[in-house]
Amino acid sequence: MRAAAQFLGGTGVNEPVYIGGGSQLCWSGSQILGQCRPPRRGPPCTTSTASSLKGSNQPQMQIEKLLVFDHGDGISFDAQPDANWSVRGVRVKYSRDDCLEDDLLNAGIVDDSFFDGCYDVMSGPRVHLGPGRGSTSSPSKNSLMRLQPMDAIYETGQPVPQHEAFWKWSHSGSTPSSIAPSLAL
Repeated sequence: MRAAAQFLGGTGVNEPVYIGGGSQLCWSGSQILGQCRPPRRGPPCTTSTASSLKGSNQPQMQIEKLLVFDHGDGISFDAQPDANWSVRGVRVKYSRDDCLEDDLLNAGIVDDSFFDGCYDVMSGPRVHLGPGRGSTSSPSKNSLMRLQPMDAIYETGQPVPQHEAFWKWSHSGSTPSSIAPSLAL
Protein backbone atom coordinates (compact mmCIF):
# COMPACT_ATOMS: atom_id res chain seq x y z
CA MET A 1 0.00 0.00 0.00
CA ARG A 2 1.19 3.49 -0.76
CA ALA A 3 1.86 5.66 2.25
CA ALA A 4 -0.10 8.53 0.69
CA ALA A 5 -3.41 6.61 0.39
CA GLN A 6 -6.45 8.39 1.77
CA PHE A 7 -9.79 6.77 2.66
CA LEU A 8 -12.81 9.05 3.06
CA GLY A 9 -15.90 7.99 4.97
CA GLY A 10 -19.22 9.46 3.93
CA THR A 11 -21.85 10.78 6.30
CA GLY A 12 -23.95 7.66 5.64
CA VAL A 13 -21.07 5.16 5.60
CA ASN A 14 -20.76 2.97 8.66
CA GLU A 15 -18.15 0.44 7.47
CA PRO A 16 -14.50 0.33 8.52
CA VAL A 17 -11.48 -0.47 6.39
CA TYR A 18 -10.85 -4.20 6.98
CA ILE A 19 -7.40 -5.78 7.02
CA GLY A 20 -7.24 -9.42 5.96
CA GLY A 21 -4.95 -11.96 4.38
CA GLY A 22 -2.99 -13.74 7.07
CA SER A 23 -0.72 -13.21 10.02
CA GLN A 24 2.12 -10.71 10.38
CA LEU A 25 0.54 -8.08 8.13
CA CYS A 26 1.82 -4.52 8.21
CA TRP A 27 -0.32 -1.45 7.44
CA SER A 28 2.06 1.46 6.91
CA GLY A 29 0.99 5.00 6.22
CA SER A 30 -2.24 6.56 4.93
CA GLN A 31 -5.18 8.49 6.33
CA ILE A 32 -8.70 7.35 7.20
CA LEU A 33 -10.90 10.43 7.44
CA GLY A 34 -14.52 10.58 8.56
CA GLN A 35 -16.77 13.34 7.28
CA CYS A 36 -19.21 13.65 10.13
CA ARG A 37 -20.77 16.99 10.95
CA PRO A 38 -21.49 17.82 14.59
CA PRO A 39 -25.25 17.54 15.38
CA ARG A 40 -25.58 21.31 15.73
CA ARG A 41 -24.58 21.71 12.04
CA GLY A 42 -26.54 18.92 10.39
CA PRO A 43 -28.13 15.50 10.77
CA PRO A 44 -26.80 13.17 13.49
CA CYS A 45 -23.50 11.47 12.79
CA THR A 46 -23.54 7.85 11.67
CA THR A 47 -19.76 7.44 11.74
CA SER A 48 -19.86 7.68 15.53
CA THR A 49 -20.54 3.92 15.63
CA ALA A 50 -17.99 2.87 13.00
CA SER A 51 -14.43 1.71 13.48
CA SER A 52 -12.02 3.28 11.04
CA LEU A 53 -9.65 0.29 10.76
CA LYS A 54 -10.43 -3.26 11.80
CA GLY A 55 -8.33 -6.40 11.80
CA SER A 56 -10.10 -9.62 10.97
CA ASN A 57 -8.39 -12.62 12.59
CA GLN A 58 -4.92 -11.22 11.95
CA PRO A 59 -2.37 -12.29 14.59
CA GLN A 60 0.78 -10.18 14.90
CA MET A 61 -0.67 -7.31 12.88
CA GLN A 62 1.42 -4.12 12.74
CA ILE A 63 -0.12 -0.71 12.17
CA GLU A 64 2.22 2.25 11.70
CA LYS A 65 2.21 5.85 10.46
CA LEU A 66 -1.60 6.00 10.19
CA LEU A 67 -3.79 9.07 10.75
CA VAL A 68 -7.40 8.42 11.77
CA PHE A 69 -9.73 11.41 12.11
CA ASP A 70 -13.42 11.79 13.02
CA HIS A 71 -14.68 8.23 13.59
CA GLY A 72 -16.22 6.08 16.31
CA ASP A 73 -13.55 3.53 17.20
CA GLY A 74 -10.15 4.47 15.85
CA ILE A 75 -8.49 1.06 15.50
CA SER A 76 -10.15 -2.21 16.47
CA PHE A 77 -8.48 -5.47 17.47
CA ASP A 78 -11.82 -6.98 18.34
CA ALA A 79 -11.57 -10.40 16.72
CA GLN A 80 -9.80 -13.60 17.62
CA PRO A 81 -6.94 -14.19 17.15
CA ASP A 82 -5.85 -10.54 16.77
CA ALA A 83 -3.15 -11.16 19.39
CA ASN A 84 0.32 -9.61 19.55
CA TRP A 85 -0.63 -6.51 17.58
CA SER A 86 1.44 -3.33 17.52
CA VAL A 87 0.50 0.30 16.92
CA ARG A 88 3.48 2.59 16.24
CA GLY A 89 3.68 6.18 15.04
CA VAL A 90 -0.12 6.41 14.81
CA ARG A 91 -2.34 9.44 15.38
CA VAL A 92 -6.03 9.03 16.19
CA LYS A 93 -7.86 12.36 16.46
CA TYR A 94 -11.47 13.03 17.45
CA SER A 95 -12.61 9.47 18.16
CA ARG A 96 -16.24 9.40 19.31
CA ASP A 97 -15.83 6.02 21.03
CA ASP A 98 -12.56 4.14 21.73
CA CYS A 99 -9.34 5.36 20.14
CA LEU A 100 -8.22 1.74 20.38
CA GLU A 101 -10.76 -1.06 20.82
CA ASP A 102 -9.58 -4.33 22.37
CA ASP A 103 -12.72 -5.83 23.90
CA LEU A 104 -11.37 -9.40 23.66
CA LEU A 105 -8.13 -8.63 25.54
CA ASN A 106 -5.80 -9.40 22.66
CA ALA A 107 -2.24 -8.61 23.74
CA GLY A 108 -0.50 -5.73 22.03
CA ILE A 109 1.69 -2.66 22.33
CA VAL A 110 1.20 1.06 21.65
CA ASP A 111 4.41 2.96 20.96
CA ASP A 112 5.19 6.52 19.81
CA SER A 113 1.52 7.31 19.15
CA PHE A 114 -0.77 10.29 19.79
CA PHE A 115 -4.41 9.66 20.71
CA ASP A 116 -5.69 13.23 20.51
CA GLY A 117 -9.29 13.62 21.64
CA CYS A 118 -10.90 10.33 22.60
CA TYR A 119 -14.22 9.55 24.26
CA ASP A 120 -12.33 6.59 25.77
CA VAL A 121 -8.66 5.82 25.01
CA MET A 122 -8.69 2.01 25.16
CA SER A 123 -11.63 -0.30 25.73
CA GLY A 124 -11.63 -3.68 27.39
CA PRO A 125 -14.07 -6.55 27.49
CA ARG A 126 -17.82 -6.05 27.28
CA VAL A 127 -18.60 -9.66 28.17
CA HIS A 128 -17.19 -12.26 30.56
CA LEU A 129 -14.43 -14.03 28.62
CA GLY A 130 -14.09 -17.01 30.95
CA PRO A 131 -11.11 -18.43 32.85
CA GLY A 132 -7.63 -18.30 31.42
CA ARG A 133 -7.90 -14.74 30.09
CA GLY A 134 -6.22 -11.80 31.74
CA SER A 135 -2.60 -12.81 31.37
CA THR A 136 -2.24 -10.39 28.48
CA SER A 137 -0.33 -7.15 28.79
CA SER A 138 -1.11 -3.91 26.97
CA PRO A 139 1.97 -1.72 27.32
CA SER A 140 2.00 1.85 26.18
CA LYS A 141 5.23 3.77 25.84
CA ASN A 142 6.42 7.03 24.34
CA SER A 143 2.79 7.98 23.64
CA LEU A 144 0.41 10.80 24.52
CA MET A 145 -3.30 10.26 25.18
CA ARG A 146 -5.92 12.97 25.66
CA LEU A 147 -9.62 12.65 26.48
CA GLN A 148 -12.10 15.09 24.95
CA PRO A 149 -15.83 15.64 25.50
CA MET A 150 -17.61 14.42 22.35
CA ASP A 151 -20.59 16.03 20.63
CA ALA A 152 -21.95 12.61 19.56
CA ILE A 153 -21.04 9.27 21.10
CA TYR A 154 -21.66 5.58 20.48
CA GLU A 155 -23.65 4.96 23.66
CA THR A 156 -27.00 6.44 22.71
CA GLY A 157 -29.00 8.12 25.41
CA GLN A 158 -25.90 9.43 27.18
CA PRO A 159 -25.73 13.17 27.75
CA VAL A 160 -23.34 15.10 25.52
CA PRO A 161 -20.79 16.55 25.55
CA GLN A 162 -18.86 14.07 27.69
CA HIS A 163 -15.95 11.62 27.69
CA GLU A 164 -15.36 8.42 29.63
CA ALA A 165 -11.96 7.13 30.85
CA PHE A 166 -8.43 6.38 29.70
CA TRP A 167 -8.86 2.59 30.09
CA LYS A 168 -12.23 0.85 30.19
CA TRP A 169 -11.70 -2.78 31.21
CA SER A 170 -15.29 -3.76 31.78
CA HIS A 171 -18.71 -2.66 30.64
CA SER A 172 -21.44 -2.21 33.25
CA GLY A 173 -19.66 -4.58 35.61
CA SER A 174 -20.15 -7.59 33.33
CA THR A 175 -16.49 -8.63 33.46
CA PRO A 176 -14.72 -9.47 36.72
CA SER A 177 -11.66 -7.32 37.35
CA SER A 178 -9.63 -10.51 37.89
CA ILE A 179 -9.38 -11.05 34.11
CA ALA A 180 -8.28 -7.50 33.30
CA PRO A 181 -4.84 -7.40 31.63
CA SER A 182 -1.83 -5.93 33.33
CA LEU A 183 -0.68 -2.55 32.10
CA ALA A 184 2.85 -1.29 31.62
CA LEU A 185 2.76 2.48 31.25
